[in-house]
Amino acid sequence: PEGMQVDPALGTLTWLPQAASGQVAVAMDITDQAGQRITHSFALHVSADAFRFVAADGDDSNPGTAEAPWATIEHAVKTADNSQFIYVREGSYPVHVYIENQDCGKLLAYPGDEVSLVGKGTDTGSIWLKGEGEYILQGFHCDANKSRWFLCADTPSLTGLTVRKNHMFNVADEGLENPAFLFFWDGEQKPIQGEKHYSDILVQENSFHSLRNPNHHGASATLYNVQDLVFEDNVVYDIDGNGVTDKDDGFRNTYRNNLVYGCTRGLVLANQNTQGNISVHH
Repeated sequence: PEGMQVDPALGTLTWLPQAASGQVAVAMDITDQAGQRITHSFALHVSADAFRFVAADGDDSNPGTAEAPWATIEHAVKTADNSQFIYVREGSYPVHVYIENQDCGKLLAYPGDEVSLVGKGTDTGSIWLKGEGEYILQGFHCDANKSRWFLCADTPSLTGLTVRKNHMFNVADEGLENPAFLFFWDGEQKPIQGEKHYSDILVQENSFHSLRNPNHHGASATLYNVQDLVFEDNVVYDIDGNGVTDKDDGFRNTYRNNLVYGCTRGLVLANQNTQGNISVHH
């Protein structure tokens, strides 16, 4: 459609719709330096009603519109549905929420606003993904408030998670339970044998730092049974443990163009069970 642009370096697609609703078809031709080419085709659905809002001066009795926003993350997650998106306006918000299948798990800081999510420190994690996806966490300052994890997935099956442009910090834990900003709970699945557990995950343009653990057992992300992950353009530092831990049963995961320093170890492919088709470069 008219006005759509692609960043020539990053491939980021931007577009400002001229109508409040409708559908457009998009086709992107992608050619690499070796001359290999693919076409990625998809439909964009435009709908102003797809967005709900949270603001520091909001009220949970409001309808959640831009003019009358909600006040809390928890209420927004439980009131909107997963076909919608939640924009969070400027401010600092305490967060401790379990996101189930019927809930809205698409949280975005409003463009240009400084938005902080602060774990309440009452549980091992701040945001729990308990459903099947699709989920987005984008654009936030994420203070784990010295909890073990900030975002963790604990579900039989999850397909589709984007964690992008966040600043995550302040994890602390005394034990050997894999403290991390992103944690994926273990299961019996072996993706390399065709058994899906967590798949289609993008972790991009985040920073992770300040994780304290006396056993050096931490990581920015600890991954069990994760497949088809792209972990790219992240900065990871000041972690007692690993920059990233692909713990076991990783399959077809890609780590590229990350900067990792000030950690006990860099990228660890633990290979405690099955593991294969892992790409590490730049």
